[in-house]
Amino acid sequence: MTCCRSFGSNNFSGTLPPELGNLINLGLFYMDSCGLGGEIPSTFAKLINMKILYASDNPFSGKIPSFIGNWRKLTSLRFQGNSFEGPIPTSLSQLTSLESL
Repeated sequence: MTCCRSFGSNNFSGTLPPELGNLINLGLFYMDSCGLGGEIPSTFAKLINMKILYASDNPFSGKIPSFIGNWRKLTSLRFQGNSFEGPIPTSLSQLTSLESL
């Protein structure tokens, strides 16, 4: 499992690079208050080994991606403080390992 801890609490700008979706062994991704925004790239659907995703207090927008429901190893997900719109995807109900939302 790969861990990326260095994105949080930075002053980045722009959007998440779609290429990060190629890190298929990524299991922990901390990007709270990193400054990146826009929509979560569709390439993130490949991150099926994700266990923890912290993405709070950023200018993320659009809908919460339904593919997150396929991240069956996910135990913790933080999205507060963003600008997502629309309903919470029903696919999140498939996350039987989820402990914190």
